[in-house]
Amino acid sequence: EALELAERLRANVEERTKRIEGLNEGVTVTISVGQCANEESSTAFLKHLEVTLENGKKQARNSVYAVN
Repeated sequence: EALELAERLRANVEERTKRIEGLNEGVTVTISVGQCANEESSTAFLKHLEVTLENGKKQARNSVYAVN
């Protein structure tokens, strides 16, 4: 469900920015989504999200990535 919501958000931003007059470049959104495991600290979880997001930006912007 979170991945679907993130993808809808990403697609919505992409579509709406295509219609902005005078915008030379499109706006991209890269999102990382995950669920914190019970035994995982919030700090460790946020680090996983951050690493996933950075890797995603290197691979392809304007995408949604899930934390494993």
